[in-house]
Amino acid sequence: MCDDNGLPDDSCLKGFGPLLRNAALKSGRSLDLYDDIKPLMESVGFTNIQDKILKVPIGPWAKHPVYKDAGRAQLAHFKKGLEGWAMYLLTKVSLLCTNVSEGAAQLC
Repeated sequence: MCDDNGLPDDSCLKGFGPLLRNAALKSGRSLDLYDDIKPLMESVGFTNIQDKILKVPIGPWAKHPVYKDAGRAQLAHFKKGLEGWAMYLLTKVSLLCTNVSEGAAQLC
């Protein structure tokens, strides 16, 4: 989640990512689509597929205006979808809790 060690060890986000990843794997799915996307595209007939992995910030903290805008958009996307997919993974798949607030309270 954070490749510059900027996320403190005691942050609840440090445990949230692995928790969701494990729940997704338990359901037979992966949240790490970058490993699967090229073979999936090839399996439906795409050819000459070029991979380019880009880092995208979540939030407007980046200095460069393009990354700052991308970060704002990514944060809006993240906030909009987080509760829905987290609720499913934490309540239906992992049976960790009955609602996301309860799961967040266990992590934080």
